Amino acid sequence: MFQLSNWSISRRLFALSGLALLCLVAVGGLALRGFTSASANLAEVVKSGQLLKNQVLADMLHDGIRGDVLSLIVAEDPAVRAELYQGLVDHTEELRAFVAENQELVLQIDALASAQLGGSLDKVMPALESYVTDAHKIGELARNDPAQARQ
Repeated sequence: MFQLSNWSISRRLFALSGLALLCLVAVGGLALRGFTSASANLAEVVKSGQLLKNQVLADMLHDGIRGDVLSLIVAEDPAVRAELYQGLVDHTEELRAFVAENQELVLQIDALASAQLGGSLDKVMPALESYVTDAHKIGELARNDPAQARQ
């Protein structure tokens, strides 16, 4: 059996230094693992935040599109109607861009959330496209024949 009392002071200090070094390596490895995990989680949080931001902006654009169409219906001046119609076109392009960006971001997040969010986006896309198409049709009608659009 080994006895520490038989060791010289230099041997004891050398063993103690080795033990301290081993502890430092272990703590460093754990810290590296923790930082790597935190970094990956932070990336997920950033992507989720961007998804949420895009969704909020898309929702506001949805309201803007409705406002554009209603404004087009009541506008009397052809110049104002042309400007409002351009706003409608811009808002629908932005809406589609935010939804497309969300579809890309969904693919970059973890598998469970990706499956849930991707399925939700796939379900809403036909209704969204129908909404945008109808808004363009009504907007076009209101731009060219506001009296007909009011009926």
